[in-house]
Amino acid sequence: MNQPARPLSFPPRPTLSTPPALQHEPLSMAYEVNASPSPAYADVESVPTIVAQRRITNIRKKQLIKAASRPFDDPPPPPKPDECCGSSCDPCVKTLWKEELACWRERWGSAAQEQPAATKKLVSAAAVDAEPTTTSMPGGFDCCATLHAPAYALFRTSINAALPLTPSHHSERSSVNMPRYTVPTLLPVALDNGQIYLESVVQDPPNASSCRGLAILAHPLGRLGGSLDDPVITHLASLLLTHAQLRVVRFNSRGVGKSSGSPSWTGRSECSDFQDLVLRCIDNFCLDFPDTSAAHIVVAGYSAGSLYGSTVRVPPSTYDLKPFRGGPKPRYILLSFPAGVTWALSFFTTKTYTEALKTLLTSRTVPGQGVGKGEEEGAAREESTPSNDAELQPTASHVLAVYGDKDQFTGIATYETWTRECSTIAVSASTFRHERIEGADHFYRGSGTLDALDRAVGDWLDSLTD
Repeated sequence: MNQPARPLSFPPRPTLSTPPALQHEPLSMAYEVNASPSPAYADVESVPTIVAQRRITNIRKKQLIKAASRPFDDPPPPPKPDECCGSSCDPCVKTLWKEELACWRERWGSAAQEQPAATKKLVSAAAVDAEPTTTSMPGGFDCCATLHAPAYALFRTSINAALPLTPSHHSERSSVNMPRYTVPTLLPVALDNGQIYLESVVQDPPNASSCRGLAILAHPLGRLGGSLDDPVITHLASLLLTHAQLRVVRFNSRGVGKSSGSPSWTGRSECSDFQDLVLRCIDNFCLDFPDTSAAHIVVAGYSAGSLYGSTVRVPPSTYDLKPFRGGPKPRYILLSFPAGVTWALSFFTTKTYTEALKTLLTSRTVPGQGVGKGEEEGAAREESTPSNDAELQPTASHVLAVYGDKDQFTGIATYETWTRECSTIAVSASTFRHERIEGADHFYRGSGTLDALDRAVGDWLDSLTD
């Protein structure tokens, strides 16, 4: 005998305490099935993605507002194949579409429906169980910070109470299929809740299915012309892309290229941005390559970028995430570390960087033994972001320092003293390795110096087993 269908009813909404940073945002994300939801941001112009675009024209801002104003089940349509050259057109229509899609996603939050409405009559178990990706641009790069996590948690709690899920439903996870970047692709990255907008370029190995990990590269001092297009940085990126089969991310620091903000005198903001970007890239790598296992992490910097890179920490909890679980120790590549002029680049705060490098070389924290056991790839940033800087301890790592014997800013005697001190405090012989390139200056302009750099980095990567 058929039983009449029992109408769905939602339980009373729990009371959640809202952090001050989120008080401007409504928490009402639960909605009636088949009913039109309320947007996460009623005021279209308040969408952080749009607000973060501080250097765009008024025409472009109107286009983004128009895209965000589209209904929850009508996302901005992608460009036609003949509208994009697929290489280096600037601005690329595909990149513009991704920005518009990010604005639309950000406004509607969990309610965004990117499939035809007919296929989403009921909220599927997989959609409820999966973490939201509404603040990630296609391809895995966040366009703004995750601001509506409490709202999403409330939404998921209400749906789970109304639609009990069977164990089989919990095992069916939705797979996020993001595009792969086989050519260098310009993508925006917003930090500090949309206050800082950084320009970045991402590229995947030719065979994206065999991607073995992630590399993030920092350029020399921006005040002296350093950028993501620096010849040494692009050469190293090519090596990591082809030899190591890594996704490579290059970025412009504050005040460089199209990045907003101004460079700091002490490098403190550059270090903070580098750290945030690494955590963001780890989070997005999990979304783009959910089936990867034992992925590598490489943090690299050249000149001032190596100084900032020495302060970056890969949290141990990163290795609780599926793509990085069982992976090797993080690798740090420091090219032409400015050991002789750190005082000038840090405005007499040399001790800060000395202590940061010492902490990196003496860490004994084993990868995979983080505090939290995060199973949700989308929660990488939440799991790995500490409540304060003191809680962010580095994972035991491998560090390579490469320098030339004709460096214009740091003499060979200074380098010998610096490398000897680093080797002394390192916890093991494999923790710190240094390579001196004969005839190379600070810019690696000598004959054969870039080839020697390739051999030094490639041989070091191949020699590591843990």
